[in-house]
Amino acid sequence: MDCFCSTALLFFRSLALLGVVFFESLCATACDAASEVVPLSGERFAAELTSIDAEGRVHFGPSRVLAIGDMVRLGHPVEARPQPIVLVHDGSRLIAAAAWAGAAPVAFSGDEFIVKSDLVKDVRLARRHVAGVIFAERNHPAQRRALEKAIRELSAAGREHDEVLLTNDDRMRGKVTAIADGMLTVATESGAAKLPLSRIQSVAFANSKITESMSRGKLKVALRDGSILRASSVIADDKSLRIQLALSSSVLEGGTVSGIAALQSMTGERLAYLSDLEPASFRHVPYLSIEWPYNRDRNARGDILTAGGNRYLKGIGMHSAARLTFSLDAAAAWQRFEANAAVDDSAGGRGSVTFAVYVQRGGQWQPAYTSGIVRGGEKPIDVSVDVSGATGLTLTVDYADRGDELDHADWLDARLVK
Repeated sequence: MDCFCSTALLFFRSLALLGVVFFESLCATACDAASEVVPLSGERFAAELTSIDAEGRVHFGPSRVLAIGDMVRLGHPVEARPQPIVLVHDGSRLIAAAAWAGAAPVAFSGDEFIVKSDLVKDVRLARRHVAGVIFAERNHPAQRRALEKAIRELSAAGREHDEVLLTNDDRMRGKVTAIADGMLTVATESGAAKLPLSRIQSVAFANSKITESMSRGKLKVALRDGSILRASSVIADDKSLRIQLALSSSVLEGGTVSGIAALQSMTGERLAYLSDLEPASFRHVPYLSIEWPYNRDRNARGDILTAGGNRYLKGIGMHSAARLTFSLDAAAAWQRFEANAAVDDSAGGRGSVTFAVYVQRGGQWQPAYTSGIVRGGEKPIDVSVDVSGATGLTLTVDYADRGDELDHADWLDARLVK
């Protein structure tokens, strides 16, 4: 009887805990219903995403509509759940279902991957489109991001063999022939080896860098499990969600519009991100002796762009004191340079810089914008500069308090707009 009572008490406590978690989830969903929307022109606003139609119109409650091509972004991506990650060559990453959910989250045989997801139906991907898989679920988010970066670099290097990284940091090279029943099979020079997935951190596949155009991927779609997908189209409402991946013929279906955390326009006639352009010059002047490069869509340390607790997909990371210059084509008829400027959260609330923008017209450089001192932990500030008729654009970051200590400066969503 005592055993029964203890079991029953544990059961009801579990129900109560689940109720709390469910209630907290509902509250979080309600609080997050309104997301920041950044249009190409006009003031940003907060609104709830209600649907995306087949014509590429984004509908916000109660009755506001904005074409995807007239939008910079909606919302912010979220941190990936600590679950297996499938990396696609076009920069997409798909978060697989948790390994304890029942069926294998990632399976592979022949030339096809089958990825189970918590948000959508099973996703099928051709091997040639997959850069790698991260299996380790216990790693800190920063460690998972470092693994992701390493896998992409390995996969794009044109190697002849797949590379398997074990949990003890040993490496095995060969050809992965199957992932099934909790095991990975790899053919090596000494024969086939079967390894339990619990011993594997990641696999980088020996695909040559795919030259297929990625320009079809005019969108990035961030889901609430941390997936970030390069997409050619997305259709969503309160009953269904359909995402066409850019690089392959794969389609993600299932879930609803509530599964979307963020949308980012990637290309368009009226928009160009500086991180997608080749600069005319870059110079960093060390405060002492350490030289820092600038990073595209990464902060000064090469990690994700994060400011005010929010992640950004596009932007430029620089370290004081630095100068980055772009040549502008007058025929392109760009009208404005716009960005949000901040000290990246990687500085831990420290760091302090000043931002400035210079514009070249008639062969002469003129100051167009200078910020006050921007310190770590402060909200991003808006930068908007007239570049009509300009032939050059220069962004500078300079020291403020305490020399260059943790001066991880971000130009978030840095873009040219018509």
